[in-house]
Amino acid sequence: MQYILAFMFALRRDDRLAGWDLVQARYEYCVAVAPGDLTRPRRVELVPDSCGILAVDGREVPFWLEIDRGTRHGVSLTRQLEKYILARFGYAASDPLPMLLYVVAEGGESRARLVARRLVELSTRY
Repeated sequence: MQYILAFMFALRRDDRLAGWDLVQARYEYCVAVAPGDLTRPRRVELVPDSCGILAVDGREVPFWLEIDRGTRHGVSLTRQLEKYILARFGYAASDPLPMLLYVVAEGGESRARLVARRLVELSTRY
């Protein structure tokens, strides 16, 4: 909670936060197993740490916030990231999805690089 509050208040101080919902929400989406393939849809459940709305160049952009405290490793980390990638690239409905703000709070630059590498690998797969 401390990381979430610190990040959101930093956005607020910079006048970048147009709206914020601290309540942890659960989102469930039907996604294609492969892009465009809805013959075998799969349900994906996302539970971001928080969500809000960014003020960007006069526009309001909804976002999900995920704070990485370095507690997930290996397959567990990959599965968590994969859910966000699937929601973004395999989403079956026409509603726009919030963008993901993924903040690495623990583990420094090496952790940030690891997460970035996994996201790139997953995005090229899907």
